[in-house]
Amino acid sequence: MRSLVNAFDWERTPLGANERWPQSLKAAVNLMLECRLPMYIAWGPQFTQIYNDAYRPILGNKHPAALGARAPDTWPEIWPTIGPMWQQVLEGTPVGYDGFKLTIERYGFPEDVYFNFSYSAVHDDDGARAGVLVAFAETTEQVLSESRLRFLLQLEDATRVLEDSSDITLTAARLLGEFLNVNRCAYADVEEDEDTFNLSGDYNNGVDSIVGRYRFVQFGGECLRLMRENEPYIVIDSETDPRTSAVRDAYRATKIRS
Repeated sequence: MRSLVNAFDWERTPLGANERWPQSLKAAVNLMLECRLPMYIAWGPQFTQIYNDAYRPILGNKHPAALGARAPDTWPEIWPTIGPMWQQVLEGTPVGYDGFKLTIERYGFPEDVYFNFSYSAVHDDDGARAGVLVAFAETTEQVLSESRLRFLLQLEDATRVLEDSSDITLTAARLLGEFLNVNRCAYADVEEDEDTFNLSGDYNNGVDSIVGRYRFVQFGGECLRLMRENEPYIVIDSETDPRTSAVRDAYRATKIRS
């Protein structure tokens, strides 16, 4: 990353050529590039970005365009949140949080992520606060693992006292639907033909119930094939997925989009 930073055409950014940078900025950048933890600096009123190798996975597809770009342009989806924090830093108050949730779009879709982070000021050669140093660690997997464990314990507590199978499936569907924050979650038992299923115990939030008897093939041949192979069938958008093109009316009728 050091070679990439050194080779970058900084003349086309508000920072100008790196040999003319303030000594304080040069020192901060050298320290950052040596660090194995994700770090980056946003310098000047435009918050021009410089970052190290460990920060690149955080950027996802935003790299390499983010190098030398304005932070508000790179992170428009979270700028209303982090922008005021950075202003607070420039006014003299460092900011830091553990397990802070942000919804970013580093791969072209919204993604909930969690960070432990610290925002602190970087001073220019005159001692003025001229930039923001960001140091952090992504804790998404840890936070989600803890959340999933809490959910499983909640599910166990809620179903332990139930005896009727329909009560168990309804409770499980409701709790899972609430945990995932989805519109619908349901349970289905598959008949011996491995082609027909009876959907029951559904949780609905803003959509109608679709309890009833269906055939897998109604929702596409790929759905049936994967079910028979004990593999998950995942559709991100039924309006655009080519596997649903021939049966799109079935998805629309049941209001299943993803």
